[in-house]
Amino acid sequence: MLSETDLSTVIVLPNIGKITVKDALAKDLLELPHYNSYGKTYEEIYGVKKAKELRETHSKAMKKSEVRTKISKAMIGRKIPWMEGKTYEEIYGVERAKELKECRSKAKIGKNLGKHTSTEFKIGHEMSAEVREKIREAAHRKHPWMGGDNSPMRRPEVLKKWFESNNIKPNKLERRCNNLLQIICPNEFKYTGNGGFILGGKCPDFMNVNGKKKLIELYGDYWHDKKYFPDVQTPQERVDFFKKYGYDCLIIWEYEIWGEITEVVRKVLMFIGRNPEEIIIQS
Repeated sequence: MLSETDLSTVIVLPNIGKITVKDALAKDLLELPHYNSYGKTYEEIYGVKKAKELRETHSKAMKKSEVRTKISKAMIGRKIPWMEGKTYEEIYGVERAKELKECRSKAKIGKNLGKHTSTEFKIGHEMSAEVREKIREAAHRKHPWMGGDNSPMRRPEVLKKWFESNNIKPNKLERRCNNLLQIICPNEFKYTGNGGFILGGKCPDFMNVNGKKKLIELYGDYWHDKKYFPDVQTPQERVDFFKKYGYDCLIIWEYEIWGEITEVVRKVLMFIGRNPEEIIIQS
């Protein structure tokens, strides 16, 4: 039921102009289900028979490419406040979210999702040498520090301009690592993966800010896999590289950040010369 406040609300109807909800309902210009349908299903609003007809009409319309294109263009730049910043689970519920994710995953199988990807890669087969080379070249263009030591893109002045022009910010993995570092050793390390500190043409992710020559590097499980990126340094090679400049370096892998917090805590504390038993983090 609508309250007196709802009924006295003034609305604007096409070809009619301003009118109260009460008058619009009295003149059959507005159907109550349309006005008071938030959060309800088609069946609850129209009944089973009418809902079925509407769903079939909608399904037929969405099969037309011109309809989908029109809707897509209309949605460009448009934000839906009640959905913004929420997960599938928060919007649809756990069960429905699971179904939607599975549908999206199946829809992508076997499809070429970009000009540098291949069908064989998407369905889990071994990538060809040509595909791996394309991915490597694209990665070097996007991330200049991944090139060889002799790459002109590794010059400090070039790297600095690149970082400034691309406005690099910490990704999800780096933010999680930084939060963890501030718990383990507050104000001991700062994020420098945005070009804040370049050494020998390389940009470490974190550096000590208390006078100690210590660096921390995050290694992504994919981006630092030599199978796909032969030019990338192994953890020991990266440690040895910074050692030449008088810096100690700790390597932390992506899988450790997400699944082996206790091991990360132990490694960091030992790296800065503290007893690993000093702190316990419940994950």
